[in-house]
Amino acid sequence: AMMAILLSKKSSQFKVGEKPNASAINEEIQNLVCDLQINSECGYGLKSSNKRIKKYVDDFLQTLV
Repeated sequence: AMMAILLSKKSSQFKVGEKPNASAINEEIQNLVCDLQINSECGYGLKSSNKRIKKYVDDFLQTLV
């Protein structure tokens, strides 16, 4: 959650409104997986990271309220 928040503060590409854009962050993760030639065993949990990013960011932001 904190990494997603930091990314969204550094680049508007990773932001939707005031929240991190989980889909854009996930897409960038997938690009890195390909660029770094990470095999499927090591990249298993990275395929749908956007769902976890969104959940953890939402949970984290709720603790701030």
